[in-house]
Amino acid sequence: MFKKILVPIELDYPDTAAAVYQRAKAIASFSGADIQLVSVMPGFGMPIVASYIPDEVKKETRDRFRDSMEQFIQNNCQKSVAYTLRSGKNWEEILKAAEK
Repeated sequence: MFKKILVPIELDYPDTAAAVYQRAKAIASFSGADIQLVSVMPGFGMPIVASYIPDEVKKETRDRFRDSMEQFIQNNCQKSVAYTLRSGKNWEEILKAAEK
């Protein structure tokens, strides 16, 4: 049936994300599929806007986003699951992750 299940989650809505993960876990249990979580951090927009944001702030934002995903996994997943963090427009990045 399924070998891999890509599960897009929004970390700003942890209850909804947990419910989505639980449904994916139930589907995965039927076929032994692996779950791959993906969450998309909003990008810094147009290059002219991004140029005003210091690299240190960008790094801190990425680190906090990663920490939020790891905390979500620790709180909601019974075992370690793979995850991907992306930056940009949600729908574009989710489609890119699915193609990969």
